[in-house]
Amino acid sequence: RLGLALEVSELGVFEANLVTGEVYWDKRVREIYGIADDFFVGSTFGESTLHPDDRDDAVARVWAAVESRGAYNSDFRILRSDGAVRDVRTVGTWYEDGEGVPRLLGVNWDVTEEVAATRDLERARSLAEAFYVDEFEALAQFLETVGGNRCGLGAECCRQRIVERTHVFIALAGRHAG
Repeated sequence: RLGLALEVSELGVFEANLVTGEVYWDKRVREIYGIADDFFVGSTFGESTLHPDDRDDAVARVWAAVESRGAYNSDFRILRSDGAVRDVRTVGTWYEDGEGVPRLLGVNWDVTEEVAATRDLERARSLAEAFYVDEFEALAQFLETVGGNRCGLGAECCRQRIVERTHVFIALAGRHAG
């Protein structure tokens, strides 16, 4: 059942012996990193694939867990040998096996599509905000120019109310999108 659960969830399992440096990556972790089942994964291979902008933080989180004998989680990008850049999320923990050997055990999963979708939504939201603010600012300008005091509150007051309502609309739209 555990194997089926891992397969369905697309989680990959890894384990590292912190004394010998021996590393185990299951089939799914190897797929994420784009390496063959028979590829030798040494103790530094995973770190060598980290995107330079993410390397320091990802490595620091792992070593903080080792030093504190605790857990960690991290999101980072990897650079695969085929040129692909993948976004990976990992959760791991330090533990001692039955013989007292310190190890790291954890899971990795590919979150590239999730990260891309989030980035696209943020971009769309920013564009929508800019569009609506511009449109309502133009409307307010029009009311100032043409409408004058017709609303009985004065042109600037009318303009300010339109802008305030626009910001409320954008905030509500953002809550529904997120």
